[in-house]
This record gives sequence, structure tokens and C-alpha cells, in this order.
Amino acid sequence: MRNLFTLTILTLTLTACFSGNVKDINSVGNNPNSWMEEGSLALTRKIPSVSKAETSTAFGFASSTSTNVSKPVINIDLKSSNINIKTGESLSKLDNAILNVLGKLEKQNYTLVMKQTNPTWHATDEYYINRKLPVPPIGHKDRFLKAALGSKAIFLDGSIPIHNAKLMCEETGGIVISNKAMEELYSNAETGSILTIK
Repeated sequence: MRNLFTLTILTLTLTACFSGNVKDINSVGNNPNSWMEEGSLALTRKIPSVSKAETSTAFGFASSTSTNVSKPVINIDLKSSNINIKTGESLSKLDNAILNVLGKLEKQNYTLVMKQTNPTWHATDEYYINRKLPVPPIGHKDRFLKAALGSKAIFLDGSIPIHNAKLMCEETGGIVISNKAMEELYSNAETGSILTIK
């Protein structure tokens, strides 16, 4: 502890002594504009010489993300219950993928903001009121329900989930899709992907 205290005092003293603007070292002397005050110390070191860099072959890994690659475009057709995923030139068609639409959903473009495995749903007041259960305070551990959204969920802006829950609960909202469709969508969709519901 004593050594740490001594080191701290020494560091503060040296910092106080050497702080200030850097000026040309050639101006040292009796010059009234000298860069060092009388009684100051200067710690210097010779600048290392510059040598020509040698070229060598090195192997590495390039990033798999590229700014030229566009994110997948996902279309969900509520009327036909189909989902289309367009990634570059390939198109995946998931027929009869939608099992149910829970709550009111606007037909528009959405942005995928998060993907989650084993998601936990934060139950709303309505969930407890509809079941005539005591309503726990916001953030209470009893509000976090596992399996309410299934094994995987994709969240759109506006907190709209697309999930594969087995027991469909109106309060969770969003779109319930088949397990097969969820696997395909989850593996292809990326955060920031545009998803169109029509």
C-alpha cells in the first residue's frame, strides 16, 4: 500500500512538472521566450531512425460482412399465409407459414430490430386482468414469462414479435408462424432487414 502511495505521489509530481505546451528545443538558453522555466527537468530520448519496411506474405480472415451486400427483404402476405425471403438473387418461399395473427397489425414496412432465442415476454397488465390475477408491478420478476413467444422470436420496430409459440396468447400480439418457417426466417433474417406486411 505504501509503494502504491509513493508511486502515485511521484506520478503526480512528474505530471505537474512536465505538463504544458511543447516548444522547439533549440530555443533553450537565456532567451526570455524559453520553452522551459528555470529549475525544470527535461527528459528526452533520441528519435529512432526510420527504416524501409520489408514486405512479407501474411494470411488472414476477411470480414464476412460487406457494405455491398444488401440485407434480406422479407414479405409477409397475411391473406395467403405465405412468407417470401429474398436474399441477393435467391428467393425462399414459405407456403402456409402463418398460423395466426394476434391483435391488430398495420400493413406496412417494418424494420427487424432484434432476434432472440428462448425469448422472455414481459406480460402486460391486460394479461393479468383478463385472467383475474393480481397485477404485479412493472419490472417485477412475475411479469417475465418464458415460452410465451416460443423457442425463437424476431422483433420488429414497435415491439411487434414474430414467434412460434405453441399456446397462442392474444396479449403477446404479433404473428405466430410454424416452427419450420421460424427456422428459415430466423436463419436468413438480419437486424436491419426490411419486412413488409401486406
